[in-house]
Amino acid sequence: MKIEKFDNARHNRSAFYCGIDPIDNFLKSSLSDQIKVGNVVAKVATADGGRDVLGFYTLGAMAVTAGPGPKRWQSTGVPYIPVIYIRAVAVHKNMQGKGYGTALMVDAMRCSLKVADQIGVAAIVLDVLRDDHFAQRRCFYEWPGFRPLKDPDNPERVHIPMADLREVWRSICGIAAFRMNQPRVPAGTGTSTHTHPVRDYNNPIDWLSPPCLRRDSAACISAGMRLAWG
Repeated sequence: MKIEKFDNARHNRSAFYCGIDPIDNFLKSSLSDQIKVGNVVAKVATADGGRDVLGFYTLGAMAVTAGPGPKRWQSTGVPYIPVIYIRAVAVHKNMQGKGYGTALMVDAMRCSLKVADQIGVAAIVLDVLRDDHFAQRRCFYEWPGFRPLKDPDNPERVHIPMADLREVWRSICGIAAFRMNQPRVPAGTGTSTHTHPVRDYNNPIDWLSPPCLRRDSAACISAGMRLAWG
């Protein structure tokens, strides 16, 4: 898998289908115009050497009112707070559950931290789509530390302050270094030479999956990752 900046001339969006029509339509019909006017930057996931878009996310600038946010925002005495807004993180239906969403989210966090090193940005903000999968989707965003903004006009809006994101990023980097050096677990004490089908720690999109979306969440917790609900 490769994550790179969207190129309208090279990347093929025609077959993308994530199961949510507004997001599919945004990618196919509106994204190029949004990029041209400077509203968003988009990055896409493709198979190595491939052109088909398997997943994507967008980043843009936005201001939110300080009132509903953390007390530190209110103490600044300004009515609006600059944030980075993630409009969408979406994965092709056929590739869902394989770590693409996690990889895209981690890349979005990395890019946002780079932006925050250059200009004033207080947080990353996004709106969790409410549908039949709302609970799972909310859990996905709680994993790195997103929590409700408590905006009465946008009840599904969540955020993570940049200071918290830097802590999470250090944890991610620490777990990455630890996991990359771990051997696969033997299947048992019998004579079989096969390995137990646990997570492949040589694959970054495997060991960074949100705990609520996988079976071996205890491994992540015991490794010391900072969880939003802790």
